[in-house]
Amino acid sequence: MARSQLEERDWSELPADLVRNCAGRLQCDQDRMTMQLQCRAWRQAMRLLPRSQQLPWMLVPNRLSGLLPASVIRTAHFFCFLSARAHRMPIPPFVFGARFIGGVEGGWVLMAFGHNSGYSLVHFRSGSMFPIPGSLALPPATTAKRVVLRAAALSCSPSESSSCVVGCIVSLFERDFVSRTLICFSRLGATVHSSALEMQFEDVIYFAGSFYYLTKLQDMVLCKPEFDKSSPADSLRIRKSYLDFESQSHGVGLFVKGRYLVESRDELLMVVRYRDINSSDTSSFALFRAVPQIPNGTGCTWERLPSLGGRMVFVARGCSRCFEAIEYPGRHEGVYYLDDETFSQPAMVAFAEDGRKYQCHDNGCWPGHREQVKKWYDWHVPSSYTPPMWFLN
Repeated sequence: MARSQLEERDWSELPADLVRNCAGRLQCDQDRMTMQLQCRAWRQAMRLLPRSQQLPWMLVPNRLSGLLPASVIRTAHFFCFLSARAHRMPIPPFVFGARFIGGVEGGWVLMAFGHNSGYSLVHFRSGSMFPIPGSLALPPATTAKRVVLRAAALSCSPSESSSCVVGCIVSLFERDFVSRTLICFSRLGATVHSSALEMQFEDVIYFAGSFYYLTKLQDMVLCKPEFDKSSPADSLRIRKSYLDFESQSHGVGLFVKGRYLVESRDELLMVVRYRDINSSDTSSFALFRAVPQIPNGTGCTWERLPSLGGRMVFVARGCSRCFEAIEYPGRHEGVYYLDDETFSQPAMVAFAEDGRKYQCHDNGCWPGHREQVKKWYDWHVPSSYTPPMWFLN
């Protein structure tokens, strides 16, 4: 008997309940799938094992995007916090070299095939695709203007295409290197974005039936989409209201590097990212809870939370997510972050052509309190085609 046959027979003789017990200790579904491939008996024993709760993967960009033969399977590195290692996974061949903008639950990715054009929602496992408009209708002009999409959030899964609305933060260049920041909206299948509003916006989230946009002044604009599912895709009305917040101080020697919105425990939180005076890299974070000053009024305040309270917060524009550390044995609370300097560099995305440099070195986790950040994938060579991104399983 060949050695490989003997090894397979020995492994296959393990009791099914022992196999399931061992597999249940693997928190990552990808690791479980690898275990299933070892032999037929293990696949049978693990068949009814429920899917485990997953954390976002960090899609690690390559430093260069080169042309590969059509026969070569494209792959990418996805760093998994449950496995504490990177999975090398196949990706659709047509997305190689695209700029990744954000992730959507279920394996969907919003990307720009041409850096500043060719926007689409792509399902990485099936290859399904929904185009996203790359232009904005600004009345009274009759011609839509091209925009650079910087961040976006969805009202629901793209699979519910008739109900899905995309809320975006875009840059409009009326002349080279001089841009305006606007928000706009479209339904899946629409030809252009509409309902624009200009302001210095930092992030967007879909929460409790509306899009919430965070400004640099720490105020928010609430945008509620209204449409008939049976109407044409370009038919969309947005009801807007402004939520005025009291300004917050952020401590001596700290400079705000970014602000994000995230849903946690049925509340809306603002996560503030800081750097100190000695470095441009991230040094710490703070969490604030939105509290109305008067019930049902438009005046609000940001109440600072004293600690992370057992949260695992993954921050990124348009796709921040919060998880409870207690649900992931062996994992600890923290704010997990990516290098997102590209968000504040729309001119580089729009005009740099072959000289684009997407920084990838400021990635890590802030454990909370006064502890220093812990970095990973701290390389200093930029990517030529995309920043890192959260991949939401």
